Amino acid sequence: STMTCAHFVLSLICLLSIAQETCQSSSSSLYQERRLISVNVGDNVTLQCLYEDDDDASLIYWYKQPLGKQPKIISTYLKYKKEGTFHDEFLNNTRLTLNMTDNTLYLKISDVKASDSATYYCLKYSYQFKMQFSEGTTVVVKDANSFINAFVQQSDSETIHSGQSVTLKCTASTGSCDGEYSVYWFKNSEDHHPSLIYTQSDNSDQCERKTNKTHTCVYNLSLNNLDQSNAGTYYCAVTVCGRIVFGNGKLHFDIFSVEHSLKMVHILGGALAFTIILILLLEEILHYAALNVIQVSKTGRKRNITKTECVYSTVKN
Repeated sequence: STMTCAHFVLSLICLLSIAQETCQSSSSSLYQERRLISVNVGDNVTLQCLYEDDDDASLIYWYKQPLGKQPKIISTYLKYKKEGTFHDEFLNNTRLTLNMTDNTLYLKISDVKASDSATYYCLKYSYQFKMQFSEGTTVVVKDANSFINAFVQQSDSETIHSGQSVTLKCTASTGSCDGEYSVYWFKNSEDHHPSLIYTQSDNSDQCERKTNKTHTCVYNLSLNNLDQSNAGTYYCAVTVCGRIVFGNGKLHFDIFSVEHSLKMVHILGGALAFTIILILLLEEILHYAALNVIQVSKTGRKRNITKTECVYSTVKN
């Protein structure tokens, strides 16, 4: 019937709407908007820690983790007292400022120095003994006067088929500095924030010294049997002689996967099937309604004819 078809169509639409709202409703209660910030020496930078819960009886901490080192506690903020305290080496650092507005805790670093290069995390601790770390913000401080250069030696973008391999090269040149290198490889993708995936050191055999250049080293990172999870942007960072420099080049490549393509075909095929079913149901509803109109119209004509004949016979008699 018409009501049954219409109810079925509305039910399908409602189910799709509920599923969409459910997928969009889940989110973390503690997060940092920017995952990677690049600044120059002498600039100011402000880090944000967004806090969505209504639990005012909680502590929020800021931590700093330089590359290859342990995290250091920077500050503690007690929400219900609206008080912030700096710790240890950050206690008398006038370049650091804490500020709380609504549900966001800000950490401002003024007159940025090269030593401020690190990943900064905020942590929430509640009196329900629950702890939660944010995913962190990596601050990269660029120094125009630095004697260290680093870059990823690879084309800007590549499309690689699933199962193939690729080798990334990070070239580091330190001028007159002849200290030990440490190289860190990072990966950034659409689904995940920048993360450290591999570390290399100068005392390993993976460093290829260039004979025609002084204090220049090339590090290779081999990625084998690639799949869709390896797609993203890769870049390197070099620490030497107490300095850290992020590579001024990066490699982005997409993984072409037959399996992924087949999944997309199935999804699109399902969407097409749903659309066809919906069109057929609507067509049936319209056809049924049109038949009802025709039947009502014919019934009306018959009644008018009968009435006319009746009047005619009355006049004749």
